[in-house]
Amino acid sequence: MAVLMILSNHIKDEIDCLDSNTTLLKRGEFFFITAENEEAKKQDVYLNYNTNDGKWIQSGKVTGCGFNARNKEHRKYAAAKHATSRFYCHYPTKSSIRSSSSSCHGHFDNLRQLVALSFEVGNEDVGKRIACEYDKGGIFSFTEDEKKQIDQLNKAGQGTTVLKRIDMIAYLIELAYDLAISPLDNVSESPGFESCLRVNMSAAV
Repeated sequence: MAVLMILSNHIKDEIDCLDSNTTLLKRGEFFFITAENEEAKKQDVYLNYNTNDGKWIQSGKVTGCGFNARNKEHRKYAAAKHATSRFYCHYPTKSSIRSSSSSCHGHFDNLRQLVALSFEVGNEDVGKRIACEYDKGGIFSFTEDEKKQIDQLNKAGQGTTVLKRIDMIAYLIELAYDLAISPLDNVSESPGFESCLRVNMSAAV
């Protein structure tokens, strides 16, 4: 994943002088594509960038529908009376009654949804290439155990091996970008793929 992020020109040029609390990603205004127009209809991994203070705050993934659908969902919860996550708590919309709360770090209205990696929803050819094993022309490798575990997953709308692999690859990319964001700014509370690992986060806490 590090190689993919570097080839995409998303990682800062000199990271040897950065500490563990520094974001490794380059500035969003110059090195990332905005998830709008045709790009908004694509799927995979996106990032939320606070344009007010130039900080990355979250990575996320969406498969089976476009980035725009996920962003509408985020906006709905950011505007809600009660926050259901740290993200919505820290970044309510300006119209929310929580907009002047002491827990507000910024407003959802100032966040820009940028693309980490994307491809068309429903494009079977691209999907197969992404899910294909490295020794068969793909870019990701799977052990026999990993292939078996992925095939055993039972998530709605993912009835084929290709769709299941695409989903797990998206989780991997999301996690890689999540780790590149400063823990001081990152509002994500969990990796996101706990259900796939059969991990109960509430029980773990």
